[in-house]
Amino acid sequence: MLIPLAVALLVQGAAPEVSAWQVREAPTRCTIAQQTPGRITAISTVPGSDSYRLVVADASIADVGALASAAIRFAPSGKRLQGLASAGTVAGGQRLVRMDGLPPELLDRLAESASLALTVRSHPDVAVPVSGAAAGVAALRTCEAARLIAWGADARQFEAGGRRPVAIRNRDEWVSSSDFMAVAEQSRGDVNAVFRVTVASSGTIETCRAVTADTLPAVERVVCRVVVNKRLFTPAADSAGTAVAGAATFPILLQRRPR
Repeated sequence: MLIPLAVALLVQGAAPEVSAWQVREAPTRCTIAQQTPGRITAISTVPGSDSYRLVVADASIADVGALASAAIRFAPSGKRLQGLASAGTVAGGQRLVRMDGLPPELLDRLAESASLALTVRSHPDVAVPVSGAAAGVAALRTCEAARLIAWGADARQFEAGGRRPVAIRNRDEWVSSSDFMAVAEQSRGDVNAVFRVTVASSGTIETCRAVTADTLPAVERVVCRVVVNKRLFTPAADSAGTAVAGAATFPILLQRRPR
């Protein structure tokens, strides 16, 4: 979604010196984006995934290839986040760089920042102003909370002092190789789906369903059977520390090899 969003904003014409953060909602994604002349900065997440994507579209971005080591330095705090980045070209020849799988700490550090410096490999830093970042982060969190509450999360966990459910182990480890084989048997092709779950106050998954509209019912049954009734989370809690119901998401990606 973010690449089409960047293209749409860039072709709208001249931008103000610094625009307010815009919020975009989709069935499985919340996005905030800010536009300055010649640049788009966007942060996106699947609500409940605890994983964030940063996209910066800027003509000064170098061609770094498919995947490269990258770092974000936040100013004025000097804090850093490291990860992997990929770069590409969108309409009009505009360059963009994308970092996936960033942790929730991204939002905390962004909220207290006036600018970012994005370094990919040994290329020169790309300076990214993020005026009003705290307001943008608040808007993104509001979007996430609204979606998770609609999916069964107790609203009290989003109040000051509350906490969302935390996965006990990486979501990539929930579905085994044999489970993926079962998914492959039920699918008619590649699978790229997001699933949402409700998490009981014990941390056990109570319900599961596919959020991605074109997920086959047979695939949904196989995947959900793997996770339901398993304790995969430290439960959500309200401001007093009392465990409450939560909601979360996880992806399933299956790509068939060409024959």
